[in-house]
Amino acid sequence: VGYDFNEGWSLRWGQFKLPFLREYLVSSAHQLAVERSEVSDVFQQGRAQGIELEYKGESFKWDLSVSDGFNSANSDFTTPRLVGANFIPNGGEAEWAFTTRFEFLFAGDWDAFKDFTSPAGADFGMMLGVAGHIEGGDSDNSSFSTDDWSYYAWTADLSFEGDGWNAFIAFNGSYTAYDGVPDGLGGTEDLDYDDYGLVAQFGLLIPNTDWEPYIRYSLLMPSSDRANDDDFSTLTFGVNYYMHGQAAKFSADVVYYIDSVNELGTPDTGIPYLGDDDDGEIAIRLQWQLLF
Repeated sequence: VGYDFNEGWSLRWGQFKLPFLREYLVSSAHQLAVERSEVSDVFQQGRAQGIELEYKGESFKWDLSVSDGFNSANSDFTTPRLVGANFIPNGGEAEWAFTTRFEFLFAGDWDAFKDFTSPAGADFGMMLGVAGHIEGGDSDNSSFSTDDWSYYAWTADLSFEGDGWNAFIAFNGSYTAYDGVPDGLGGTEDLDYDDYGLVAQFGLLIPNTDWEPYIRYSLLMPSSDRANDDDFSTLTFGVNYYMHGQAAKFSADVVYYIDSVNELGTPDTGIPYLGDDDDGEIAIRLQWQLLF
């Protein structure tokens, strides 16, 4: 449910994507590659129940939400906070959570940045985004900590669009702190992780055609306190063929997982990544998209 107060201010409440990672905020139907990056897979906010205030001006946008925390969709209010395989909160509900995002439009218009591509003849556009998130709780709402816990995340991104070309780069970070973790969940009393991620991509529409080759690089940098703190990098080469804009599109790409699995780059068949212990896993992806 939402309400528009006019003059740029609006309010909504319910279950929605929290205003954090731009790569996740852009619809899955409007991505450049077949799937979002491995960095998005780790740091994305998912959907949550909450309330969000937004101001949207001619060149400035601001969102602030109070919610149940990252990736808490469809959770019952009595469900304690859960964690994923990499000890990042995932599922259940935080005791408290706040998310805010600022976007600055240096050139172009807001509609141009609803996707990651740019048609031939488009004007130059540039947008900067920064966002932060904080959530936490105590042992009463935690399935993994006997004391206080907290999770902080931040992101900064730059998006460019022009006459048939597009570029995007984002740097993400998170800090996870759990006090009093039982031995069976980590082997230590306290866990503190500083994790980082980088993603950069570029696409170019071949002049006078409907073909758009693209390239993307992503890098996951786990905390040095993790058992496996090796970097996890991925290179993607692909092409889109626009039969009727985004409404009918064929995509194909090859994903090269340069490094072997670590604590952040965990197996995920939705990307897809099977999680080989050796370097150099390769995935080939084909997708046909029809929107109506």
